[in-house]
Amino acid sequence: VDKGGILKYRRGGVLDLRDGTIEMWISPRFDGTDPIYSKYNHTLLLSDSKAGDAFLVSGSTIGGFLAGSVVGHNFKGSVGGSIKAWKAGTWHHIAFTYSSHAGRQRLFIDGVVAGETTGTMPAPEDGAASFTVGCDPYGSWTGFIVDELEISSPEKSSDAIRGSASRTEPVANR
Repeated sequence: VDKGGILKYRRGGVLDLRDGTIEMWISPRFDGTDPIYSKYNHTLLLSDSKAGDAFLVSGSTIGGFLAGSVVGHNFKGSVGGSIKAWKAGTWHHIAFTYSSHAGRQRLFIDGVVAGETTGTMPAPEDGAASFTVGCDPYGSWTGFIVDELEISSPEKSSDAIRGSASRTEPVANR
């Protein structure tokens, strides 16, 4: 999705918010020290509901990432990482795993746990019709290029995430 573009998919039957894994490869458009990353959040994946609740994976103004849900204006999920040393055009693997059964959410950057939260993540209402990738629903672009987005169920293991982050071939060549 290029600057100003919106990629939108129907969510129904695609995104299970009880247990799953969101993985993607991202590349910063600018060096990680660029002020654009501290000025704005940069949405990588977002599913928002009519009630104003959301499920998201996003770059954050704190210089890292956040992933989880916002229900009733309360965020529950994982926060972590730093992009300060990242250079424009380099590729990094981001993964967010969540499990209502295990009561946890984990954020991985390049195969390493960058943040973990315990407790069940509340799910936005099922009435959300779609989710967007690489931008927010209003067309605000992200400071990252997003590639190879994979949404899967159930929660993947830490070993599986490390394996995904260490591979050298595109998904299609696995």
